[in-house]
Amino acid sequence: TSTLTTEPLLAGYSRTAAMPNFKPSTSSPVIGRGIATYAHSTDIDGKARNATTGIDIGAYQH
Repeated sequence: TSTLTTEPLLAGYSRTAAMPNFKPSTSSPVIGRGIATYAHSTDIDGKARNATTGIDIGAYQH
């Protein structure tokens, strides 16, 4: 519902890594900041998104 203006603190993001990790770290500000409207019921790995615990922004649910 708003714009993040801070570092997303992804687990292993690197512009040069062969396999960067785009999952949110435990202290990431993307955790719980998404909204259920238009969100898939599962993340890219098939993990359920839960509106009660908070929808994470991005492809992965923590």
